[in-house]
Amino acid sequence: MSAHRGNLRKGKHSSQKLQRSFDKHGEQNFSFAVAVICSEQCVRSIEGAWMLCRKLTYNASTKASGGNGKEHKKVFFITKDKCTRFESTFQAAEVIYGSDQKNDMVTSAVKKLYRIKGGFFSLEKCSYEELQDKRKRERPSGKRGPKRQVRTIYAFTMDGTFIKKYRSKHDAAADLGVSVTAVSHVVRSYGYAKTVKSTVLTYESSFPGLSDYGCKRPVVQKLNGSVVRRFDSTLSAAKEFSVTDSTVSSWCRGTRARNGFQWEYETI
Repeated sequence: MSAHRGNLRKGKHSSQKLQRSFDKHGEQNFSFAVAVICSEQCVRSIEGAWMLCRKLTYNASTKASGGNGKEHKKVFFITKDKCTRFESTFQAAEVIYGSDQKNDMVTSAVKKLYRIKGGFFSLEKCSYEELQDKRKRERPSGKRGPKRQVRTIYAFTMDGTFIKKYRSKHDAAADLGVSVTAVSHVVRSYGYAKTVKSTVLTYESSFPGLSDYGCKRPVVQKLNGSVVRRFDSTLSAAKEFSVTDSTVSSWCRGTRARNGFQWEYETI
């Protein structure tokens, strides 16, 4: 129910017919209701009967889905010492994980040959050694890809004064109190007037300073239509008013105002 409702709200439901109807008539005209309460083993047969006996509007076929087709097949949990048989992935999930709602994890473990609690799940009865060999054949390397190179990050003030050196983006993010994503954004945007907490972050060990850095599009401060001051860049104005360059950009875009002054990018 949650999956259907979530996909419909996002406009990503697998049934195009249902999605179009949902978009047209609105969520308030759709509801969920329990049709039948039954055992796990009867779900498919009862669903199939409903599809054959009732004219359902949105189902593309009359074949019962009942999940991914593996929930009600017997499954084996194989360890070095023993092989335990379960009548369904629901039963296996209840015993191994303590919740039958985690049957998808059992299905995934069968498919991807995960080792779980010292054993493997399998749809066929076999030995522990045979599963180990199968795992080696289907996952021969068992190795991860090459490690990413950790790059040193240098921090500078906007006038080019060196502050400190960080071993990685994570160290810089922790020290500055921001997210790693914010640090990555500033590092990638070097040369485009991006800072974090008025700090320039770069992979370069030297930084020329504000005169050779950032957006060079001039901005002007106006009062009643007359130019009061002109700045060479948003960073220059940001430094003057102790704000970020993004704030000055928002002033110029008209999304924010400051003390009755108008800000604009200078037209050439």
